[in-house]
Amino acid sequence: MTERPVKGSQTKSETDIPGSNYLLFIMDGQCFGLDILRVREILGSRSIVATTQCIPHLRGLINIRGELVPVVDIFLEHTSPPEENYTIIAMTGGMQIGIIAEKVLDACDIPDRDILHLAPANACVPSKIIAGMARVNDVDVILVDAGQILSEQDMRTACTRNDSNHTTA
Repeated sequence: MTERPVKGSQTKSETDIPGSNYLLFIMDGQCFGLDILRVREILGSRSIVATTQCIPHLRGLINIRGELVPVVDIFLEHTSPPEENYTIIAMTGGMQIGIIAEKVLDACDIPDRDILHLAPANACVPSKIIAGMARVNDVDVILVDAGQILSEQDMRTACTRNDSNHTTA
């Protein structure tokens, strides 16, 4: 596999802890890992309110206890989310973000020495969100930096512009 450096791999986000626990999840057959310290909760299949935003990967918004949360599909190849899915709610920049997953596996400890700070040249997700790669039980895992999926401004814009079109339950 051809590899190239991950953009910004020399400096990790302040909230990323070297060698920590990751929540593993599947999207279109690819295994991803998300720093468990960012995960707030995992929700079953929910109705997503579509938005009119042109923000990459933004599928829409969900209402969680009266708060609008943007939901993203990090996988580049998808045209629509899977019918049966989960939404992983993660904290980033003081705000919540939902990440669509086909299947949620388990939490896994990945030592920093086992993390390659390289991204595959043919990555199925934008390279800016890849914190590294690791091999867990003979499976390649792409480690996702949730703080890079949507900018804080994108999240605020998505929630603010669509707030008037969304009723809370």
